[in-house]
Amino acid sequence: MNAIKKSIIITGIVLCAAGARALTVQIGNGGFEGLTAVSVTEPTGTLGLSAIGTNVTAIGAWAASAGCNTTGLLVPCSVGCGSSSSLLGPVASDGTNIVRFAFGVGLGDEVCSLSQNLSSTLTPNSLYTLTVSLDQGLVSGLLNNGDLELRAGGVTLASMSGNSLGNLLDTLNGFQTITLNYQTGNTVQGGNIGLYFGDSSPASLGGNLFIDNFQLQVQAVPEPGTNVLMGVGLAAGLVAWRRKIKGDKRTA
Repeated sequence: MNAIKKSIIITGIVLCAAGARALTVQIGNGGFEGLTAVSVTEPTGTLGLSAIGTNVTAIGAWAASAGCNTTGLLVPCSVGCGSSSSLLGPVASDGTNIVRFAFGVGLGDEVCSLSQNLSSTLTPNSLYTLTVSLDQGLVSGLLNNGDLELRAGGVTLASMSGNSLGNLLDTLNGFQTITLNYQTGNTVQGGNIGLYFGDSSPASLGGNLFIDNFQLQVQAVPEPGTNVLMGVGLAAGLVAWRRKIKGDKRTA
């Protein structure tokens, strides 16, 4: 086998391996493990009922918010982190800690959210896969007002919301994994990668939503020209292998 053909084959194999390898993008406290129990409750007004406004606190590397957009008679909503047992939630999908969105019962519009800006930025020609474990408790349809987003520089690049999100879960099986994909091209949105998950309860029927185990993977996607090169390398390798097999048979 001449040096040029050998080089093409090796290049094709190396590029195939590089394109198939997925890397983990670091998320701070993606599984909420090792964190002290903490919670944030929306502002309260007369008689301890909810008031318009939003409170924000840190849950590890996450910004957690709980708020109300309209006046009404509501038990205040909250976002809390703790063990599955302390939050009366399903068994954690990873470790022991989870996050709970707790919505009040009454008249009004409550909103809870988790968000985080990562230290990483987007890379060109890459497939990003965001996964998160969700359980909507015993209230069917609670996630129909939910919103999962992958952002960069504050710009939403991919999202899953409404019925397309809520219909993926049921109320019987504990945590289930939701997947959101986004593929970059030759140019990318600038700024740090951001993660966001939020939900609201406009009908204020109450209920709990549980969250765990955010993960983000990135995998290189070869450009069209690279795909051609990989194909050439693999084809050349197959031809060379067949010729070698025929040659071995003739000399046997």
